[in-house]
Amino acid sequence: MNPAARRFRRNLRQEIDGAALYRALAEVESCPELAEVYLRLAAAEQAHAEFWLAHLREEDAQARAPAIGWRTRILIALARRLGPRVVLPTLARDETRNRGIYD
Repeated sequence: MNPAARRFRRNLRQEIDGAALYRALAEVESCPELAEVYLRLAAAEQAHAEFWLAHLREEDAQARAPAIGWRTRILIALARRLGPRVVLPTLARDETRNRGIYD
């Protein structure tokens, strides 16, 4: 796999995971206004995922979106069991770390 396709695949994975996590947070959030914010963030992440999937398909026509990663599955389970606020610090760190992903 060429370096561009690897980068597209990595970025796609992060966006897919982000969208899934924000959707899960919206499901368990008791504040309707905050749940709406999470849904909007999920929609933005999903749009980003579609962007990367389109670029990846230019490199590999058979490319498809990956399943949600194990780490994200664990964060979703924690949010469902203990509430969104338990995973928010991890999510904030991830967003900060990935700030330059499109540079």
